Amino acid sequence: MKNLDPARPRPMLVKVVRRMLRRLGTTTSLILMVIFMFAGCTHKPPVKTDTKRPTRPRVEKRVKDLDLRREPEVRILLVKDVSAVEVRSQRGFVIMGDRGHRLAEYGASQRIHMFQRPESPDRLSIYSELRRGGRKTRAARKRLPFDKEVYLQPKRGGTIHINGRTYRGRIKLLRTGRHFHCLNLIPLETYLCGVVPHEIGHLRSKGFEALKAQAVASRNYAVQRLQLSQNKLWDMVDSEMDQVYRGAKEEWHWANRAINATRGQILWNGAGMAEIYYSSTCGGATASIDEVWDHAPMEHLTSMIDNDPSGRSWCRTSKYYRWQHSWSGRDLGEIIRAYLPRMVDLPRGGKVGRLIDLEIVRYTPEGRAQDLKVVTTTGTYHVRGDRIRSVLKRDLDGTALRSIMFRLEKRKDARGNLLSVTAKGAGWGHGIGMCQVGVINRSYSGQGYQRILSAYFPGTQVRRLWR
Repeated sequence: MKNLDPARPRPMLVKVVRRMLRRLGTTTSLILMVIFMFAGCTHKPPVKTDTKRPTRPRVEKRVKDLDLRREPEVRILLVKDVSAVEVRSQRGFVIMGDRGHRLAEYGASQRIHMFQRPESPDRLSIYSELRRGGRKTRAARKRLPFDKEVYLQPKRGGTIHINGRTYRGRIKLLRTGRHFHCLNLIPLETYLCGVVPHEIGHLRSKGFEALKAQAVASRNYAVQRLQLSQNKLWDMVDSEMDQVYRGAKEEWHWANRAINATRGQILWNGAGMAEIYYSSTCGGATASIDEVWDHAPMEHLTSMIDNDPSGRSWCRTSKYYRWQHSWSGRDLGEIIRAYLPRMVDLPRGGKVGRLIDLEIVRYTPEGRAQDLKVVTTTGTYHVRGDRIRSVLKRDLDGTALRSIMFRLEKRKDARGNLLSVTAKGAGWGHGIGMCQVGVINRSYSGQGYQRILSAYFPGTQVRRLWR
């Protein structure tokens, strides 16, 4: 293993060549020597030995460099493409440049307004408000360089308020031309403190195991996003598009205890870290991931009946365990004209036409709609899986249908025109993986969080990555 340089010949090969030359004679040996000389003069690219310069695509290098033996920092998008933001801090804060140099400093009693002017977006204009005796006074404006990014660092471990909401960690203002994004940079475990109570509720001692199960699931999801977002500007957003994150103001002590009790723990399967998802209410049966999304099948994300020992659904206490929603034919037609084109990839300017009829033509074994046929005056369209929720919006504002576990009831006039449509359904969310209301009731019945997680993600085990 010592001779690893490809430019140096191996000793055994040299001995073999010399032996062959002695046997071939003088003339042949001279010819072969000339050939070897020219071969040795052929240009070869130098062997790269600098390990600091990656030879693979940057995204792969950055994913490999994600050290999960230590608690990572996550980047949460708070607001996007804005030109102004209001900042306060109960202990004051410092504004740092992208090279770590101090640009400005503000005290605890100041309310700071930071904004870009259209005529000079490469400068961050700042003025502060002071409140004394019920009166507001404004300090002189400052203008700071804003080529790429600036950081807001609270003093002495304090919090920082952005547009009225409180956050731990640092704030990054990332310039994008004439606007900027506002990101919260925060240790992952601290991030979970602003997530867990908003994802599963402000539970108390009876729900402590449910809080721990949610902490592991939310940590798993965050690490998944970290591994997929290394070449992006942020890791997650603060809404249900990823996980609901509300910062520091609404933290819950029972949730914080659950996070600390499971610190660094994620779910693992034979192939590595398990891919996990969760939703509010499964409606009595979870979903297989490949039946709902365009995704390869996964053994730990397959459909199962989620009943307790008495045969009743664990999530039956949810107010969305059973539901119904009705539309008039006219309203549903408007909703479908607004939202169908994107779900069926119609070309720009493509017209859907007037709604004539709709029908679910295929269901999953547990009763989720897999194929919705929509008939209009311009054609017949098929919408599949969870995209159905994005076509059958509850209103024109874009509120999605609660789940795809539903049946349709239609009422028509004598001419066959749709008068009304009613969806009678079960559950809330995509139904894949962990059912949160089911988790709560399992916790109330005395199940531990590891048993709960193994029920919803069969074949997985809890493993600690960092301490």
